[in-house]
Amino acid sequence: MINRFLLELKFVFLFFILCSFIFASEPNKKISFDFKGCVQTDYLFWHGNKHDEFIYGGYLRNVDFTFNGFLINKNFNYFLRFNVTDFIYDDILSEAYLSFSCSRFGFKIGQFLLPFGLEQVTPLSDRMFLETSLLNGMGEGKFLGISFDFYSNNFCLKSSFVVPEVNYSLNKELNFKYVFSFRSFLNLFRSDDFVFHFGVDYKRIKEDQKGGFPFRSVSYRDNPCFKTHSSLLNAYNGVIVTSDIVDIEFAFMWKSLFFQTELGFVDIGWRDFDKEIYSSFYFQFSYFLNGIYHKYDHYNGSFLEPILQYSSYGAFELLFKYCIIDMINYGPLLMGYCQTDGRKESILFGLNWTVTQKLKIQLNCVVDEFMYCKSPGFQVTGIGFRVQLLF
Repeated sequence: MINRFLLELKFVFLFFILCSFIFASEPNKKISFDFKGCVQTDYLFWHGNKHDEFIYGGYLRNVDFTFNGFLINKNFNYFLRFNVTDFIYDDILSEAYLSFSCSRFGFKIGQFLLPFGLEQVTPLSDRMFLETSLLNGMGEGKFLGISFDFYSNNFCLKSSFVVPEVNYSLNKELNFKYVFSFRSFLNLFRSDDFVFHFGVDYKRIKEDQKGGFPFRSVSYRDNPCFKTHSSLLNAYNGVIVTSDIVDIEFAFMWKSLFFQTELGFVDIGWRDFDKEIYSSFYFQFSYFLNGIYHKYDHYNGSFLEPILQYSSYGAFELLFKYCIIDMINYGPLLMGYCQTDGRKESILFGLNWTVTQKLKIQLNCVVDEFMYCKSPGFQVTGIGFRVQLLF
């Protein structure tokens, strides 16, 4: 009954797209319409042991379309995002929500990505590396629910309460009751070319132990830009009661120089084991060679692509990134449950060429090292090349 209601709710949002097409072009109508698209194509090559588990050659990474505008007046807005990259196995409707903003407050209802983590809230087209940080494997996803925002000139607080999206609630790997999260951040001494950003995020996941699949494994699941496997690290396999995730984020931008880092912890409450805490950390540097700098989105708390003003050959950006996720547990096997564990480290070097505001070319070199307690580890080296087109 609930799943049917959630499914029908999606068609309500789709109705607003139809209204936009019908009314946006007519004068004196109070519905606006805007359309954007993003296409990303990757070319990946690997060397090292276990290379057969990774993607080779050309790969269509993302085909993303967004529709947004306002209803009645500019305080009431709608937003829809479609990702048709993997439409056979996944729901192409990534986000669909209505929002209301007034003065310093905002409200959102529908299906959306949780506001959690500096890199996770950064739009796909503005992310600096092909491979997202290992911290993203700690619970990124789309959900149905409500969100409340408060923001001032230098501070923002975003809180959300969500339930599983209709497709996810039928998936044994994401069988939970609800998720509560908040994201808060400060941006001090902010100007066009200087930003000091600091934030704290928290997410609590209440598991559904009465569902048909109460046993859950804790797996590191990333955005598989370089990998074909959805997870290469695992921990216990048992019954989870709650999961608490804490993220601390910091970023600094001064003209062409940029630094960003995040530290995350996952506290897993098991029914049959003691609590376990897993951690992840990354930091990254970047520098524009021709004097421009990233834009800062104050409301979203993220850094966007630069605005090209003076250069006729675009913008060149040098990048470096180090990230690690630690899921090692030295405890004994209990009650016959499966326990595997590991740690992964990644070092990335990058060069981004923003040719125009619509075209970006990215080159990444990544060294991944996997370490396990009970089995041999391995290391692989990869080269990634991406072409991104916006329209």
